Amino acid sequence: MKALFMLAVTMLLTSIAQSGAMVSPAQTIYHNSAIVVLKPGTYPMYIKAVKSAQIMSETLKEPGNVYYRLNVISQTLISFDEAWLNGKALQDHLATPHMTRFFKTIGFDPQLYTITQEGGSTVFRRKVRSSSNYAIEKLILNGYEFNQN
Repeated sequence: MKALFMLAVTMLLTSIAQSGAMVSPAQTIYHNSAIVVLKPGTYPMYIKAVKSAQIMSETLKEPGNVYYRLNVISQTLISFDEAWLNGKALQDHLATPHMTRFFKTIGFDPQLYTITQEGGSTVFRRKVRSSSNYAIEKLILNGYEFNQN
């Protein structure tokens, strides 16, 4: 039954692709792509945290959000594809109560990661593995502003 539930959750989350704020053709927006490499065995905890923090529904309500999409690639690989009216809107998003709850639940604390710039990406690699209460082994972020014109 638990496996069936997780399959249903996965199917639901992979099909979510909704839009937030409308953007004019001349407007510059900030796009961010996040690739999350999960510690083996933490997928159920991660998905439960996504649902309990309501990050999908709450993020789509944020005034600076253009779109927010979560893609489950495998039980150790998840990606987020998101667009914001500007970089500040993304920074504001990361400080919201639902994201703060989510980060706490999955044990994400940037101080526990080595952060490097690789090409155009910011890469977080877990440096402290003594705690079992964390889900993310590696996080790769790619963000950039673009204009449709």
